[in-house]
Amino acid sequence: MACSGKRLLFLALAWVLLAHLCSQAEAASSFDCCLKYRQKSLPFRAIVGFTRQTADGGCDIDAIIFHTKRKISCVR
Repeated sequence: MACSGKRLLFLALAWVLLAHLCSQAEAASSFDCCLKYRQKSLPFRAIVGFTRQTADGGCDIDAIIFHTKRKISCVR
């Protein structure tokens, strides 16, 4: 019985560590900056969301980042 308790505790701690590492990876990827603007227009239907990038927030240019199902596009 004690062995299964230790195993359960180990699995719980491993799960917490994995969840923490995944959240850190997402936070690091959200700090990617747009370095240039898109020259072509985006189809409105392709856009699933957007975020705002400011030059004073650690990135070099101000931009609106449009999220599509496949990628991101940066515009002025």
